[in-house]
Amino acid sequence: MKNLKAGYSRKNPLQQMAAITMSAGLAGMIALAIARNVPKNIDPLQPFYLPPAKEILQPGPGGVNIRT
Repeated sequence: MKNLKAGYSRKNPLQQMAAITMSAGLAGMIALAIARNVPKNIDPLQPFYLPPAKEILQPGPGGVNIRT
């Protein structure tokens, strides 16, 4: 144990692995619950139409001034 740095413990990596495993399991359960509650009669996104602009943009008196 004298070779270990101050503040380091063998428990730290084990605790981190346990926390990651529990988090992944919880995330999976939440995703499964959400997937089961999605209604099946929802239509997928339909394409939408954007009408053309009423007025076409033109450069002003100073020309095209674009700052990049």
